[in-house]
Order: sequence, then C-alpha cells, then structure tokens
Amino acid sequence: MAHPLFFFCPNCRKADTLNRQSCKSCNAEISVQGTELLCNGKPYSSGDYYDLIQAHLTFSSDSKAADAQFNYGKLLHTSHAGKLRQGSRQVSVTGYHRFFKERLREFQVLGEGQLLVYEDGLVFTTEKNIFHWAAAEILSITTNGHRFEFKVKHQPVYQIQFQQESPLKYEILLRKWIDQYYQRHQLGTITEYQPHIRTMLTKPSRQLWQIALPKSSEKQYFAENIIMGSVRNILRQLCRLWISVDIRGKSNWHKDQLGIVIVNHQSAMDPFVVAAFLDRRVAFITKDTSFSAGIVRKFLLWAMSIPTTRYQTNPSVVRNMRAFLKKGIKVGVFPEGERCWDGRLLPFKLSLVKVMMASRQAIYPIVLDKVYDFWPRWANTPRSAKVTMDIVAPFCLLPDLSVDQQRDFLENIFKTTLNERNSS
Repeated sequence: MAHPLFFFCPNCRKADTLNRQSCKSCNAEISVQGTELLCNGKPYSSGDYYDLIQAHLTFSSDSKAADAQFNYGKLLHTSHAGKLRQGSRQVSVTGYHRFFKERLREFQVLGEGQLLVYEDGLVFTTEKNIFHWAAAEILSITTNGHRFEFKVKHQPVYQIQFQQESPLKYEILLRKWIDQYYQRHQLGTITEYQPHIRTMLTKPSRQLWQIALPKSSEKQYFAENIIMGSVRNILRQLCRLWISVDIRGKSNWHKDQLGIVIVNHQSAMDPFVVAAFLDRRVAFITKDTSFSAGIVRKFLLWAMSIPTTRYQTNPSVVRNMRAFLKKGIKVGVFPEGERCWDGRLLPFKLSLVKVMMASRQAIYPIVLDKVYDFWPRWANTPRSAKVTMDIVAPFCLLPDLSVDQQRDFLENIFKTTLNERNSS
C-alpha cells in the first residue's frame, strides 16, 4: 500500500508515485525523516504537506463517457484493487462493572474489486457482485485506521481497504466530489463530513441532564485494582522508553469530582498517555470498531471505554455517559471526533459540543502536544518525543451561547494553550 500520508509528489503533483528514495514519475529525490517529507532536499512538515495535498489532489481530468447502467453521469476515477467490507454482523458486549450492554457491529468482507467514482454516484465491482450508491444517499465520508470509510442511508457502514493506495487519498477526493455534487444540485455548503454530512449548524438540546451527586464513587474490585494498577505502571514504563512528559496545571485536576474531560486527538496513544501519567479513572468514548478483536475488546471494556457508533444519533452513548457520571467516574471525549493526520487541531464536532452543553457538567480540558510526534496516525512504530500535557482549570459552559459559539470558545482554549507552549 502507498504511505498513508506521504503518497503525493510535491514536485510533479502526481499521486501513488513515491517510494522510499524517489518519485517514479519525475525522479525527484524523496525521503521521510521523522514527521517530515523531503523532496529534492526541500522539507515539508506534516502540516505543509497536508495543505499541499488538500489543495492539489484531484481526479484525473480525462473523464470517460457516462455508463447508462447506473445513470450516475461521467466516470471520473477508477481505483486500484481493494477489499470492500461492511459492518453487517453484530456482537453483544457488557461494559465496565455491567454499567451497560451494547450490540456492536463487526465487519465482514463482501469482495475484492475496484471503486468507480461517477459524477453522481459510487460503484464497487467484484467478480460476483456490483454495489452502487447514489451520491444523495452518502451520509458520511472519512477514514478509519488504514481504511476508507463511508456511510450510506439505511445501510450498515462500509469500508474499503486499498492494497496500493492511501485511504486519505479517497477521503480528500471524495469530500471534494461530494462538495461538487451539493453545489451542482444546490443542496447547500457542507460544514462537516463526519460524523455525518451537515450543511446547517445544530441547535442546543432542549433536554438537559439531571445527575445528582453520587453518594460514593464506584469501588474497584480488589483484583481489578491490583491488576489495573500494575498495567498502568507497566504502560508508564513502556512509554518512557520513547517519551518524557511535562505536565503543567496538575493542581487543576480534581480526581474525585465529576466532569467531562476533553482532550485533543493527536494519536491513538492519547488516552493511554492520560491514563499512565495522570489518572486511569477516566471513561473515554471510543469508536465501536476499536472493539472488533476479542482481546482488545475485553481490555477496552475493562479500562472503562464507552463504545460509540459513528454516523448516527446514538442515545445509548448519552445513557452510558450518564451511568459513569452517576457512579462518580469522569467521562473523556475527543471533541475533534477523529485523530488528526498532521498534528494540528481539527474543528470540534458540533454534536459533541451539544452533548457537553446538555450535560451541565464541569469541563476539564487536557491539552496534549507532541503525542503526534510520539506515534502519528500514519506510523507503524513509535519514536522519541517530548510530550507536554496542560491541564486547564475546569469550568462550566455558559447557558446562553449557541452551539457554534461554544465550539469557538472551546477551540480557542486549546489553540491558545498550544500557542503558549510553542512560544515558551
């Protein structure tokens, strides 16, 4: 497969032409050093490179004639080989201390073939079947790990694992494609592509949470306390092989008080860094696809993870969050809703901000930096880094501001803290 991030040549601006030493199209010298790409000796940071591919990655200009079989307009693009999967099978799980029971989706392979992108729809062809989806039915476009992922109306979520192409390539291309479709049909300007395509700002929830202060916090089982304490110590020692962690504002952390912890999402290691170096008693919201493997699923549930299904309104997530808060356990969320590709802060999801407003809980911001350098989303192995953790004083959201205003307020806290760290 192409490199998940560095797949586009800055020199000739062609995709899927890079190897470890050069571009196969223009022979430019290529190397990846840390989180940078060097092209003919010119360095591109992850952020600069991400901006480059966002601006210049396009479908091939030689569009082919329309296929009358699907009535989706002209053919714009044909992918290399990939496996189509769908979350059509369900598995039952029981949460930490039986706080909840959920049925989560597991993915099954539907076939291997190619993705065809038409003006008004997508088609995936295999030897036995043809799957097709109209653009009007697409509800979400994103990536999940090293797979391109999309949601179609009234169907379980689909994933495509490309053998020679980056999933990020298709996230960028198909977000541009759906933008053009919405503009062509005057459906509005898209403001979010994940957790679902949105063209309008959301309104505050009318239903506010009613959570009484717990009389006593949930006690850990004796064996659990010993085992999880040992796991935390082992995790901390393992992390210290690669990182040092500088924590600022630890006096702002009130271990025994209720609240929602919000953390910027630079890496899959973010919750583990918080657990190892600050407090392991935080129940983080975790995408349900992370629970697919049996051993990983048991560990995540034991570590108080709360599964959430992306791309749909999921009342059980709110119910499960309240269950943990009622037992005196803080709940952790990643307001960006997904890991960043380049280390920079992503816009906060309006739906998550809306939930925080309705909760009326204290907000505990934890601002992480350089965890991206430790283990970026696209890397297979960790590397050395100096991680920082800033714990901002807790606060409650003001009731009279809109969801959009609250999002700007929360984002500015993280941006200001990160800027202060980088300038000091």
